[in-house]
Amino acid sequence: MATPKGLIEFEGTLGGITSYTLNGKQVLRKCRDSEKEKIKTSDRYERTRENNMEFSGAVLAAKVLRQSLMPVARWFSDPGYTGRLQGKYRDMISVASGKRGQRVFQPLQHVDSILAIPYNKDLHLDSVLRVKAVITTNNERTAATLSLALKPSTDLFIPAGATHAELIYAIALQPAVEYDAHLNAYKRTDGLDQHYMQHTSSALIPVHVNETTDISLWPQPIEIPQLHPDAALVSVLGIRFHQQVGFKTFPLETGKVMGFVGVS
Repeated sequence: MATPKGLIEFEGTLGGITSYTLNGKQVLRKCRDSEKEKIKTSDRYERTRENNMEFSGAVLAAKVLRQSLMPVARWFSDPGYTGRLQGKYRDMISVASGKRGQRVFQPLQHVDSILAIPYNKDLHLDSVLRVKAVITTNNERTAATLSLALKPSTDLFIPAGATHAELIYAIALQPAVEYDAHLNAYKRTDGLDQHYMQHTSSALIPVHVNETTDISLWPQPIEIPQLHPDAALVSVLGIRFHQQVGFKTFPLETGKVMGFVGVS
């Protein structure tokens, strides 16, 4: 950006230069289209093109999972969740083997990293739920059951005013993505173009109960015969608290949380 000292008698764009007024002063700036063209073709920007391409692969992989889980995740995620998921997936691609700009994203190679991604940066699942859920997956990896031995009064961090808790369990398909030289773009390795998710919820659980209850949640299988070998079945668990007033219960905004509990 430059500020002219002499008289330049034009406004708008001329010869790749844009002239406009900012805070009472005339400002000259190179056109963005010119810079974009350099990024596409110049050897100087080769590393930028590689990074941009792999980031597009991370965006694609994250978009599939995010849109699949949106019916339940919308209750729990914060505004930064999308960018956080894309950034973590980009980190996973960056450590994969292969040529820069064409490295693959394979979720089964990053199980621990995916499980550690928070839906909400300020509240994590293990800070609300003090026991571990057990996930059992079928051989086809199209269905998974969540089992939990829960003593609500001690195993849950209960927000003020809560009388009941609700568990929401969902499974979703997370495909791998790879670079396609013919398309010069990333694509799903499973060849599918749809999102696959199933979810279920528990009954309302009184939170001040001192007895342990065995809970099992099993959503319907996702509607494909078998997962691609590189794809993963992702399990997430959400907890929402409710307050009973008279004979009615109302969901609370406080204390609600969701997290990844399985990648298989």
